[in-house]
Amino acid sequence: MMIIKKVPYLAFLIIISLYSSVYRADAQSYPINIIQEDTIQTCSGTFYDSGSGLGSYGSNEKYTTTFHAPAGERIVFNFTSFDLRNEGGDTLKIFDGSDTLSALIGNYTGEGLSFSVESSDSALTFLFTSDGSLENTGWEASISCCLIPVTSPIAGSTSECINVTGIGYSVADTPGSTYEWFITGGTQSGGTNTSSITVDWGGLSGSAGVKVVENNGCTSGDTVTLDVTLNALPVVSFTGLDSVYQITDLPVTLTGDPAGGTFTGDGIVGSQFSPSIAGLGLHEIIYSYTDINTCENADTQYVDVRNHDQQSGAIWLTDLTGWCSSNAQFTNASATADGASPACWTGGTGNNVWFRFVAPASAVSVEVKTGGAFGSMRGQQIALWNDGNTLVKCIEAADYFAGTLPLSIDTLTAGNKYWISVDDRRTHGTISLCIDD
Repeated sequence: MMIIKKVPYLAFLIIISLYSSVYRADAQSYPINIIQEDTIQTCSGTFYDSGSGLGSYGSNEKYTTTFHAPAGERIVFNFTSFDLRNEGGDTLKIFDGSDTLSALIGNYTGEGLSFSVESSDSALTFLFTSDGSLENTGWEASISCCLIPVTSPIAGSTSECINVTGIGYSVADTPGSTYEWFITGGTQSGGTNTSSITVDWGGLSGSAGVKVVENNGCTSGDTVTLDVTLNALPVVSFTGLDSVYQITDLPVTLTGDPAGGTFTGDGIVGSQFSPSIAGLGLHEIIYSYTDINTCENADTQYVDVRNHDQQSGAIWLTDLTGWCSSNAQFTNASATADGASPACWTGGTGNNVWFRFVAPASAVSVEVKTGGAFGSMRGQQIALWNDGNTLVKCIEAADYFAGTLPLSIDTLTAGNKYWISVDDRRTHGTISLCIDD
């Protein structure tokens, strides 16, 4: 005969309470069916399906639970095993927040999987559903938390000029953290995963920016952004400078645009260029201007200072079609002898000056004019030399002559360089020069 003893109601409650206490004492294990509809704050333990790692989950299950980390931390689930039957639709949905209205991270199903899920804030919500047949072994996931790095604001310039290089940006350095930088409108030129970098800004004006994400070895912090404006360089130019001057020429005034910049270079005095101060040779003249954004630009021109007293400083004649200089434009008053003496010149060279040209054809006509407004020289002489310093033709006027002395030739080689030497046999002074091809 079976004997049934009644258990007192109080004893039954104690047994139930002890069972609950035994389970809660193992509070590091969280089967989803036991914590259904709960919100649990933890940074450790193991999350299971209803089989608790000992068997399979059940049919027609639907459980929801939420885990969250302390404020300022993210919660992380590392699924070391995951086996759900996907043919029937057994699915674990994970939401990035405190309920199923939060953003869906993913629908997880399938067999033999392993993966990690991390909250963007502090909470993750899980929704598990199974169909009515053929259950699998479910999942096992370890729980941990990561302190979210709090990155300082980015220190650095918010307004720069295009194409500037080596501009520094930094955040407060946290030991153990690494930093990933993102540059818009330029390139990172220094620093690798460090709290400070340098940037070379690009050539397009407008909006640019610097961003950084700090990782403390456990998780990444929020992106910190610094907006930067890239300013175009000012458009700079200057006028008033010819490409060639004689060393005897007077100073010329240069005009910069925009006004308020600075001229530099040989022969510059304030805003004037002086050939005599610059000296013979090729000189670089620069006009620099800085705008209200401290962006600087410059215009550079080159000037050749010559002395047509010497063949090496001969004045280039480029317009050979009916060209004439200004009246009395050139002088040999302070010139010295240079080069061989032409055979037809009386007395040889004494105060000759030089000009040169490239022959456009075989014929050219040269005229040296003196007298009256044309010049004060008397008894002018002309010699024509080729590129090998061989005399091609020469002519001289009578002693004390004032007027037009022509030299014509039709045996030149087109494209070759030729030199004209002019001197006098009586009186040094000014001349007018004409040339025609």
